[in-house]
Amino acid sequence: MNSFADVKDNSIFAGCDNVFDEIRTLNKVWGNELPPIPVLRPNPIFAMTQFDHILSEEMNEFREISLKWQGTDGYSDLDMLTDLSDWFGDMIVYLVGEAAKYGIRIEDVVGIIDDSNASKMGPNGEVYRNPTTLKVEKGPNFFRPEPAINAYLADLRKNHETHLV
Repeated sequence: MNSFADVKDNSIFAGCDNVFDEIRTLNKVWGNELPPIPVLRPNPIFAMTQFDHILSEEMNEFREISLKWQGTDGYSDLDMLTDLSDWFGDMIVYLVGEAAKYGIRIEDVVGIIDDSNASKMGPNGEVYRNPTTLKVEKGPNFFRPEPAINAYLADLRKNHETHLV
């Protein structure tokens, strides 16, 4: 069995700067079309339905992890953390790969969303939480991420067209 180091050394990932690039590279090797700019996929409803099916399967796996923890003697904290780590990693791989199929560099979009999330805090750094769900709520300085995401995607398309001329 190959170790992770063996796979990395003898790798299609040579030249990749980060894990996001590695996921995109692997998707290319698998034959997935990865456009250089943000575009809708051919037959987007079908593509989204397929992806929904994958995410549903992954959510079922998450529920199975939870049930295993509730009902199995001998399932240690480390076992639980291992299963959760694998699940979290799978979700990231699926999401990054799917975004790449639309020409979206999701790490850039996540940065924009992080900025928006940081704007939920109050003027003195206070955090507003829903008392029932403990979800962080929007504070008075909140700004929605969608306008910045839209501008980012439009800029990528514009810059790509400029380079083609």
